[in-house]
Amino acid sequence: MSKKPITVYWSPYVDNMSDPDWSFLYPKPTTLFKDHFKNKDPESTNHFFMCPASAVKMKKTLVFHSPMSFGYNYDFSDGKQELSASGKSGLLMYPSRPNMVSNCPNFKIGLGYSFFASESLEVSFTSPFFHKTTYMQNCSTVPGNFDIGNWYRPYGIEIQTWSDKGNIEFVEDEPLFYAEFNTDRPIILKRYKQTEALTKFSHACMETPQMFGFNQSLKKKYQKFRSVGLREKILHEITQNLYEEEPFKL
Repeated sequence: MSKKPITVYWSPYVDNMSDPDWSFLYPKPTTLFKDHFKNKDPESTNHFFMCPASAVKMKKTLVFHSPMSFGYNYDFSDGKQELSASGKSGLLMYPSRPNMVSNCPNFKIGLGYSFFASESLEVSFTSPFFHKTTYMQNCSTVPGNFDIGNWYRPYGIEIQTWSDKGNIEFVEDEPLFYAEFNTDRPIILKRYKQTEALTKFSHACMETPQMFGFNQSLKKKYQKFRSVGLREKILHEITQNLYEEEPFKL
């Protein structure tokens, strides 16, 4: 018997709704399986595409790519805080918080993504570890995991460096991060337009540490989220703002 699909909604996240339309910065994702299958050796008869343990995981993992090439030089040694573009201007990158790893600054890229699901669904966000990517020579994205059916906040690409000075280069069309959906059920991916109401809902979730404390567990946050009816409000707003395009099926 076939399993009922879970609908996942996604959208570029923009803090300021008066900004221009940044759609060019958000190419459609593909699965990790498809991204590698196009390069499969036609002579091979024993490969990981045939292995259920690998194929299932890869088919449930989305790959999000860099929309352009850009880079930064940084020097945070000896009390300095220097950050400058290494070439032509590109996406904004800026310090995001005090160092999480001693003497290794962390930065955030000016791209945000919003995800929401029709029901409870855990999603893991990681570096593109199964690709050869230029930027990961000197840093990695900070991993994360939360239930996108019970929480609504954007995923921002946060970078952890491994030295106090160096260079980070991003290359157009190389992967930026993975989003793995932790389910064996089919996924239907639909894109929606972010609205002012959705931005406010997202801000409400992001500001809960200021309201309820910084040590609140995700379980507690999910309970509060459901108890005030945010799930239903967000689903209603998203479904009223879907793009008329063919859904992507995983």
